Amino acid sequence: MSDNYLRLIPADPRYVPPDDLAAAAVGIASRALPDADVIQAERHAEPVFIDQGANLEAIICPACRLRTVIFGQDDAIQQWWDELVDALQGTSAADVEVHMACCGATVLFPELEFDWPAGVASFEISVRNPGIGNPLDEAVVAQIEVTLGCRVKQVWAHY
Repeated sequence: MSDNYLRLIPADPRYVPPDDLAAAAVGIASRALPDADVIQAERHAEPVFIDQGANLEAIICPACRLRTVIFGQDDAIQQWWDELVDALQGTSAADVEVHMACCGATVLFPELEFDWPAGVASFEISVRNPGIGNPLDEAVVAQIEVTLGCRVKQVWAHY
C-alpha cells in the first residue's frame, strides 16, 4: 500500500522550534486534519532533504531557470540526480554544493526549486495520509506559522 504525506517545514533549514511550540503546532494540524493516520513533529540532527517521493517531476535551476525533468527522458540527468542524492547522505543538506547539469553553475542544494515542492529542514511536522487534497488551508498554515514563529512550506510526498 502507498502513503501520502504532508510535511510542513520551516523556510529556514536550520530552524527548530522549542518543544512547546512544536506540540502546539501539531495540535493545530491535528484539529485541522482529523482523518490523518499520524501527525507528529520530527527533529533532525542536521538539515536534511525533505523530498516529495514519487511526486518529483523536475528541478528548476536557480541560475538559468531551466526546468530539468529528472525521470524518463535523459539517462545523464537521472545519473546526475542519483549522484546528488547519494551526496546528501550523512551530511547537512544545507551545505551541499550542486553543480547544475544544465548550465554548470554551482549553487547550494537549498536553492534548488522543485516541481513538486521539496525542501531542506531540521524540523518538520509530518502528516501521514492527511485525508485532504493539497494544499492545506491557508488559515491553518497561518496559524501554524504564528505558533512556530516562522514561515513554513508544504511538501506533499507520495511513497
